[in-house]
Amino acid sequence: MTSIAIITGQVTVLTGSYTPDTGGEGVGLTALSLTPGDGDGLVVTDAVTASGASYLAAHPTLPVVYTTHESTAGGVSAFGLREGAAPMPLGAPLTSGGANPCHLTVHPGGHYLLTANYGTDTLPGTVAVHRLDGDGRLSDLTDVVEHKGSGPVVGRQEGTHAHQVLVDPAGRYVLATDLGADTVFTYELDAVTGRLKPVATSQLRPGSGPRHLAFTPTGDLVLSADELSSTVTCHRYDAETGTLHELSRVPATAS
Repeated sequence: MTSIAIITGQVTVLTGSYTPDTGGEGVGLTALSLTPGDGDGLVVTDAVTASGASYLAAHPTLPVVYTTHESTAGGVSAFGLREGAAPMPLGAPLTSGGANPCHLTVHPGGHYLLTANYGTDTLPGTVAVHRLDGDGRLSDLTDVVEHKGSGPVVGRQEGTHAHQVLVDPAGRYVLATDLGADTVFTYELDAVTGRLKPVATSQLRPGSGPRHLAFTPTGDLVLSADELSSTVTCHRYDAETGTLHELSRVPATAS
């Protein structure tokens, strides 16, 4: 389950979940409300069926939220948010540009949706770009970039598995983690064409399996959650080249 909070007259929390058709028990998209100062806690207000809604992301300026549909077919959808009403589908789901989309984010300009597709044992991980209309609706698929590489962990790293896509604090580079290749791929997004230009690759420790990145508030450091090695690594971020350079590494679990 994942969640994001949208501030309106009250706090609306949207949660996404796997559905029975994707191995879960949820309905997909659930809206909960919390009035500040209300002692009753979160109250479920609406639920909307959304197959395999494993990750959600909000538009930076519009009342729109996007969700993955995590399955081999792969899909993404947009929902409009209205106070006091259920999230409203803004058109039919579109292909995510790969299998098992597991993360997405809206580019800071609000004109493109970026999606990380995990792939399968036989299908590679990819990063896809969709153009967004003026009202936040999903439009054409402008690019799909296929990752290449592998790692030493048997059963998990025979191929690439894109797991997150995010934009650096300056809005200059798009970074994509790949759990299967132990790599962070760096791209530039063309604001006109919506295409990704490969810029650099940052090779992390073999077998680490980077899942997610998080920038520190200063923007010069990046923390990686390394799923396969159960570690957290601190990297120096070179904002000029879009590359990561390891500084320190600690276990993510108690010994």
